[in-house]
Amino acid sequence: MLLKNQPKRVGYNDPGRADPVIEMPEERKKAEGPNPRFHVAVTATDTPYSKWQCRIMYYWYKRVKDLPGSDMGGFTRVLHSGRPDNLMGKIPSFVVDPLPHGLDQGYVVLNRPWAFVQWLEKATIEEEYVLMAEPDHIFLRPLPNLAHGKFPAAYPFFYIRPAENEKLIRKFYPKGSISNVDPIGNSPVIITKSLLKEIAPTWLNVSLQIKYNPEADRTFGWVQEMYAYAIASALHGVKHILHKNFMVQPPWDINLGKSYIIHFTYGCDYTMKGILTYGKIGEWGFDKRLYINSPPPKNLTLPPPGVPETVVRLVKMVNEATANIPGWETLSQPKVLSSYGPDRRVEPVINMAMDPDQGVGLNRLKFHVAVTATDSLYSKWQCRIMYYWYKRVKDLPGSDMGGFTRVLHLGHSDTLMEEIPSFVVDPLPEGVDQGYIVLNRPWAFVQWLEKAKIEEEYILMGEPDHLFVKPLPNLAQGKNPAAYPFIYFKPEENENIIRKFYPIGSILNVDPIGSSPVIIAKTNNGTFYDLYAYAIASALHGVKHNIHVNFMVQPPRDWNIGSSYIIHYTYGCDYNKKELTYGKITDWHFDKRSFQDGPPPKDLTLPPPGAPETVVRLMSMVNEATAKIPGWENL
Repeated sequence: MLLKNQPKRVGYNDPGRADPVIEMPEERKKAEGPNPRFHVAVTATDTPYSKWQCRIMYYWYKRVKDLPGSDMGGFTRVLHSGRPDNLMGKIPSFVVDPLPHGLDQGYVVLNRPWAFVQWLEKATIEEEYVLMAEPDHIFLRPLPNLAHGKFPAAYPFFYIRPAENEKLIRKFYPKGSISNVDPIGNSPVIITKSLLKEIAPTWLNVSLQIKYNPEADRTFGWVQEMYAYAIASALHGVKHILHKNFMVQPPWDINLGKSYIIHFTYGCDYTMKGILTYGKIGEWGFDKRLYINSPPPKNLTLPPPGVPETVVRLVKMVNEATANIPGWETLSQPKVLSSYGPDRRVEPVINMAMDPDQGVGLNRLKFHVAVTATDSLYSKWQCRIMYYWYKRVKDLPGSDMGGFTRVLHLGHSDTLMEEIPSFVVDPLPEGVDQGYIVLNRPWAFVQWLEKAKIEEEYILMGEPDHLFVKPLPNLAQGKNPAAYPFIYFKPEENENIIRKFYPIGSILNVDPIGSSPVIIAKTNNGTFYDLYAYAIASALHGVKHNIHVNFMVQPPRDWNIGSSYIIHYTYGCDYNKKELTYGKITDWHFDKRSFQDGPPPKDLTLPPPGAPETVVRLMSMVNEATAKIPGWENL
């Protein structure tokens, strides 16, 4: 590999990953000269999540493209949906076909090499070079052509480790030194058009070979397409010049230095003192995954003092883009539901003064399990796993679990109607939710309670990402529902806002809860809203909840299962071979958001020794469900 602009530390400010500086050969230095312009190409889907990132990326491309020092040429969003979308007139776009149905096995990233194969074959590209980029790249400053003829430019990822995976890589790269496989992905990469045309078909083939090899699929996981590009390049004898200053990835890179791109793939969470909380929801935070169904609002709260300049610059650049992109305000969700700030502080859970399980087992009544859902693949696979575990524990001793309903707020049926008991309700009228799809949850419950025949006297409001660890008794007591206390719900700290909706009565009447998990009598269900709104609505109806800390656990924050009944896998789990890496992707990783376009594969790799029992149990339960649910491999 050829390393250029190599800092003292390789990787995410990790002093344990130091590499020696490898200078470019002297003859290469002499051969350097003026570089031609490059075309910026980003592969994309037609989802709201992809669209808003592309709009911000394109805004900053236009801002820096013609500044001194730039070799940036044209721009193309390579849309692998097979059809145009509503951004065609706003961003230069080229439509290509997705892979044939089922070929990607739910791993949508496999469409990336296929998209480049088609685009290079069919499009007219004036520039001799191409920058392969991603929607979550923001240009900090004008980008020169870092490539040199037959030597493309790439960014070295610390977690792409060919030498450590040599035995597996040899299945796809049987001959030649393993050092020929660069520690890179396909993005960001600046490469000649002619060279990319040669590599792209091989990149596609190797990607499919890895996906269809169970061992490689499990080992490489979500970075398998990155390994595929590195292997394909080696098969063509292509070596990359590695530029550590190509981009920064907050929060792990804390200094901008001379970098050209911000890659905002990781969530950023901090205390108000500027201390990173490593994937645990902090007092201030920004995470692109909060905006899967709609774009972030304008004017996000800036980070507190002490937060690294990479994070501050990221939020400022997002804010500038959203302030200047025409029509952005019509796409944003309500500000109160935007990225979080000082109203989501982390502190110890408040326990009830009374024994929360007092009376459990005496004159208990069964409850109906209800989960609101959409027809997205992301919702479907979670519902299938949840329903599997509901059936596994429902009739065991100690259970008060009754029937089950997936409340589908689509207005029409879907493919899971026969597999999972479902009840179809209408979504909110178009535009009412302002893109915040969760607002359909209370409306779904209003309709379901009004129209459905529910035999049980109590209801458990669950979510698709809830797994039943053991039989669940009815934790509610008459008019007092049972709920789980969320550490980031602070009614007292938000009293000024809450008083707009709850003007009379003690603020202590507003419980620190959301709408799920909650076990509540049917007759107690008044007007439902979500999260804070549910807590306020309950207070308006004079309803107080029994707070059960053992209702559920949330790995990786909660380490021990203890006597808990539910695993809620809302957070990503990342570990190296020794410890939790706090949202920093390393040796082992599981995050439900990695499977937004299709279900996880069977037989996921278990966590390394030392990972908490909550994470180990989660993976074991997911694996059991995917092994037993009929037809899982066809999804």
